[in-house]
Amino acid sequence: MKQIILITLLMLSFYCTGYGQKNNHPGIVFDTLTYDFGLLEKGCDATCRFSFVNRDEIPVIITNVKSSCGCTVQEWPREPVIPGGSGTIKVKYNTRITGTFQKTLQVHTSRNSQPIALTIKGVVKKIRNKK
Repeated sequence: MKQIILITLLMLSFYCTGYGQKNNHPGIVFDTLTYDFGLLEKGCDATCRFSFVNRDEIPVIITNVKSSCGCTVQEWPREPVIPGGSGTIKVKYNTRITGTFQKTLQVHTSRNSQPIALTIKGVVKKIRNKK
């Protein structure tokens, strides 16, 4: 009886693994998912870029990039990214807000059912003028 249960579980796991691989579309793949600005001076320019490559067999469109708050501005390519093609998502953080921050951006594409999460983080401090 135990052998039958074990064989059934093994067959089920192989089936699930094979099914997942058949339906797994890689879409765009980012070099990194997190950018750490470190220490920033209040009011400075805090811009970063997330680079990606289309690892899929068909063109991929970035349909939207949503931020977790209004303190970021994001720009992304609006045209389809061809297979093997690359691009960047530019993110600018509002450094007029002091303190520690960690913000998430959700990248929605035409191939991934779940959004890809990108994160920016850092600390904005008011730095006193030296005399």
